Amino acid sequence: MYIVGAPLIFFLSLQAPLILFLLSLCSISAHSESSSSEERSRRRKMEKALMKVASFSIAKKAKAEISSIGDDLSRFSSTVEDKAKWLFEKLKGKPPKSLPDLLREYGLPQGLFPRNIICYEFDESTLKLTVHLPSACEISFKDSSVLRYAKRIKCTLLRGKLSGIEGMKTKVLVWVKVTQVSVESYKSDKICFMAGMKKLRPKDAYEMPRDSIKVDEF
Repeated sequence: MYIVGAPLIFFLSLQAPLILFLLSLCSISAHSESSSSEERSRRRKMEKALMKVASFSIAKKAKAEISSIGDDLSRFSSTVEDKAKWLFEKLKGKPPKSLPDLLREYGLPQGLFPRNIICYEFDESTLKLTVHLPSACEISFKDSSVLRYAKRIKCTLLRGKLSGIEGMKTKVLVWVKVTQVSVESYKSDKICFMAGMKKLRPKDAYEMPRDSIKVDEF
């Protein structure tokens, strides 16, 4: 997902010791034997061969990174500003929080969204959260409740609350759009879903992130 960013640097850091080790073996071997022109020529050829292998590996990795970032940008970010910010963070190599960690930081259960998301975007200045999924999907929780998600869910993330939700439904006899999810207090054992009416459910049912099941439509 990065263009010559942290992952590529990390890759080089892993490859460099091996390359240096092989080069040092060549050097030791060359000094221990005769210093004839034939040996020096052989050593130079070996060094060039090793550098070609290293260059090929680096180029291949860079190509994969560039291709990956293009795919990711096409999947999400509806505005140029969002894309630029996402790309900047990737180039810096800034490690993002996982979505469950972000939810926990704001006093919400960690399993409100599927575990198998593509990625999420969070603007700390506006508190706008967007979660991207591979497809429309749903999760059945241990309290027998079911949540269904669109490919993209938008909402505002507040302390103990998701408001203005777009792209989430719950089953209450029929499928109803969820517009808000909230926890009254840190000590509360209930979580409230606003879906046409207030629906209280046990908070611990949503504490653990779960993999979702793909559905044909939201």
